[in-house]
Amino acid sequence: MWLMAMLLFTGAEARTPHFRVVTQGPAETAAAAATVLERTRSQFKVLGFHVPPGPTEVVLFRDLEEIRPYAPDQATGFFQQGTDASFIAVAWEREGLRELAHELAHQAMAWRIGRQPPWLREGLAELLSNLEPVPGGLKIGAPIAMHLRGPHPDFYARSWLLAHRLVVGSGGPLPARPEALETPTELPEQVPQKLPTEVLPLASPLAEPPAPVVRSLDAWEYEHRLAELWRARNLTAQARGALVSLRVRFPGRPEPAESLGAIDMDAFHYDQAE
Repeated sequence: MWLMAMLLFTGAEARTPHFRVVTQGPAETAAAAATVLERTRSQFKVLGFHVPPGPTEVVLFRDLEEIRPYAPDQATGFFQQGTDASFIAVAWEREGLRELAHELAHQAMAWRIGRQPPWLREGLAELLSNLEPVPGGLKIGAPIAMHLRGPHPDFYARSWLLAHRLVVGSGGPLPARPEALETPTELPEQVPQKLPTEVLPLASPLAEPPAPVVRSLDAWEYEHRLAELWRARNLTAQARGALVSLRVRFPGRPEPAESLGAIDMDAFHYDQAE
């Protein structure tokens, strides 16, 4: 059965200088994701946010069912800092491109996470996921359609509204603004009729995102990325089981054995790692 699944597997990889995107979806989806991530990274950089120089691993799941075994707390997307690599994972069936920008914002703000309450982390990520290039800079604060639906905003919509109210137009460099905010006593219950926006000046011109290099992906490569995602999340049993299975089914590949050795190294089991 696994051989048939391997033969039927279709997947794609898109690489840019700062991202490697893998998916079981179409190559065009992987390319679009890599392009928007590079563009968003460039925006964050010129606004003064910290952007890691190394490549980030990105897994695009086709739907919520695919991401569920890997995501914390039924999340539809998440950023995960691992020992050897950073991961962004997103379920594509919702607002895939904007959710990628949201998770990249979490990566850009990761060093501040311990000092930020959940509403501020999520509200800022939503604000930063919806930047719009305009003459003179980047516009922040434009409406997000999914947060305007229905009379009762959810946690993410309410966090976005509160971050919007406190951050947009408050002055000063954008990365420093959250430091001056006080913790609110409650989140907004409704969307105002008009949301103000602000044009943020740029320290340098925005670079055009490089064209991604796209290729087809083998089944073992995709499974190996999923095992590494489990390892990044410290789900060692799941990662080890997936890697052992890969070693059995693809005995000629050294990567699963290297990842198994890395798991033992993570646990300071140096003799087993060798």
